Amino acid sequence: MHRYWIDAYQRQGLRNALDKCQITAMQPTKIRVDAFYNAITLRIFAEGYDYTVDKNGRVVAGSNRNLRRWSEYWTFVRFSKAKPAPARADLNCPNCGAPLKVNATGICEFCGGKVTSGEFDWVLSKIEQDESYAG
Repeated sequence: MHRYWIDAYQRQGLRNALDKCQITAMQPTKIRVDAFYNAITLRIFAEGYDYTVDKNGRVVAGSNRNLRRWSEYWTFVRFSKAKPAPARADLNCPNCGAPLKVNATGICEFCGGKVTSGEFDWVLSKIEQDESYAG
């Protein structure tokens, strides 16, 4: 979903900017547990400058002068049997060492090795705006 909007903005020569953002509060709104996955949805309250600029740097939407307050619903999921482990920041395939480029089935496009197993710790799954969150 995010990729769609990023591409749409780039095609139009636009860029969304968020400056001086800070989270002001978080509130758990939903927790789900089943045999395979755990999920938690947090309502995240934040403030900052949210605006869109064109290719010439002109503000075409929002404001870079007026502070905006908003909230969003962020859903995080994890494999129910995930074991705590340090976060990984490497961007290379653990099988062949090539730059990490994974297709939709979790297969390395260079060596064909399986990179994702579905056994993952907390990851951000979805961000929903107030007006679209259905609980």
